[in-house]
Amino acid sequence: MGANASVAAANAAGAGPRWVERLYAGLVGYVVLCVAWMLTGVGGEQVRHYVGLLADTPACLVAVLITIAATRALPVGTSRTAWRCLSTALGLYCAGVTIGVYSWLHGRDPFPGIA
Repeated sequence: MGANASVAAANAAGAGPRWVERLYAGLVGYVVLCVAWMLTGVGGEQVRHYVGLLADTPACLVAVLITIAATRALPVGTSRTAWRCLSTALGLYCAGVTIGVYSWLHGRDPFPGIA
């Protein structure tokens, strides 16, 4: 059985690549940790402010990686095109969020701007 056939069989069974499953599990854990941190306010109001400001970027980057992996696993067609568009949109959103966070951390209001 060739490499492509084994990948197709795994995808047909609903199993994704192991690294994607681990990345997804890490994302869920990260989100739970950030939510708990925001709700409990551990560290005070300033720490809570920075957690709220910085927590979005890593989660967004993981979402981009997962959608890219999903896109690559699909056969050529309309579904793959839709997932490619979703990956592109999430990538652009992640870039905008990163620019916005960088601006806020340097004391500049990112709006109006390229973010």
